[in-house]
Parts: sequence; C-alpha cells; structure tokens
Amino acid sequence: MSEAIAQLIDSVRSQWDPQFELVHNEFVPWAPWHTPVSSAKVALVSTGGVYLKKGLHQAFETENPYGDASFREFPSVVVNDDLDIAETAANSRYAREDINVIFPLERLYQLVDSGYVGSVAPFAYSFMGQITRPTSLLANYAPSVAYRMKRMGADVALVVAAGLVGHQTAGLVARAIELAGVPTVVLGTSRELLEAVGVPRAVVVRHPEGAPMGNPGNAGKHQYLLRELFDAAWAFEGPGLVAELGFAWSGQ
Repeated sequence: MSEAIAQLIDSVRSQWDPQFELVHNEFVPWAPWHTPVSSAKVALVSTGGVYLKKGLHQAFETENPYGDASFREFPSVVVNDDLDIAETAANSRYAREDINVIFPLERLYQLVDSGYVGSVAPFAYSFMGQITRPTSLLANYAPSVAYRMKRMGADVALVVAAGLVGHQTAGLVARAIELAGVPTVVLGTSRELLEAVGVPRAVVVRHPEGAPMGNPGNAGKHQYLLRELFDAAWAFEGPGLVAELGFAWSGQ
C-alpha cells in the first residue's frame, strides 16, 4: 500500500467512517470502444455531488458518514444556472466558481459545436463521491445508471472523479458501465486510487481533487483537456490502462 493511499484511509477513518476500507479489484471489465469520438454519442457522469436546484432534485445527504449512494439524472439540455452541488470539502470551492470543473456538460456541447464530438447523450448523471460504504452503490445505483447508458445508446461515457474517495466511486461506476457494454474513460487526479479500484480506462492530470478539469472559467483549457483525454483513451488496447497528461494547475 502506498503512502498516499494509507493517508487517505487514515483521513477517512478519522473524519467519517472508522471502518473504511478501500475497494481493490483484480478483474477489470472491458467494453471495446468502436465509434470514433467525432461520431460518438458521449454521456457524462460526475462524482461531484451535482443536483438540480429549486426542489427539482432532492439534495444529496451530506450528513451521512457513509455517504449517499444514490444518483441524480439530468436532461443534457440543463443549464449551469439550474445546478447546485453538495457541500463537501472536495468540490465546493472551485465548482462554485465554475461547475464545469467537475461537471463539464457545457464543455462537451462546445466540442460538439466544434465538430470534435459527435453528440451528447440525452441524459447526464451525478453521484456524491464521498461514499465510504459502497454496497448500495454496487448492488443498485451504479448498475441502474449503467442500464440507462446502454438504453440511450451512449458510445462512450466520460466519468469525472471529484474528491479522493470520489475516485473509488468513479471507478466502481465506470466498472458497472463497462459491464453493461458501454466503454468509459475516467478523468481523475490520483493514478494510485484509480489503479487500486481496477478502473477500465483512465486519464489523470495534476489538478486539485476538487477541480479535475482545471482552473475555473478556462473554457479553452477544458476543451483542450477533453480532446487530449479522448485521444489518449481511444488508443488504449486493453483494460486497466491509465494515461497521464501534462496538464498542471496554474494560479489560484
């Protein structure tokens, strides 16, 4: 066990769940990715705890020390002004400046407009990343999202890992989606955590855990990152591969 993972486990045990254990998987599912991104219908999943405001969604239960394993479903035409986020240390600072740093739905549409992405899937999804007891996630909620991905014909799912425990959640959700036959690519900031959970495909960057897409408001950088991410993931030839991109945090 690496020092970084040991520190994460100690931190979670002291702050939330004294019996927290990181999930380790040896088998890694793999769904072949056949449709180039320029023609692909791309679906979005985030572990940033995003939900609809004005009572349209029930907020995530942040007081539960084990986390809220449920998910929220959004029509992909939703606008950022209608979105809110769960108050967690992992995402609130940067995401309140620009929700694209954890839920880049707007950036995906910009890539569609530029011709780089074929289309955006009709629904997007969000989980609360801070799930320390993932039994319900594995048994119910992740397979439900995976089924919906398959039914709406997604060619690939972008899974954004926000928060360190959110990397485990992202990896487990991606595994369920791959088992349903839809390829995924996880964007995260910790290679060790994604490899530990047995993520099918992943790309990591040197950004804060609460802003995996990078600096708030930097639309150009976000779009360029997504292009590099999809190009790297398209080249993967087997399960469990993780690419590291040379994106670093600047300022702030």
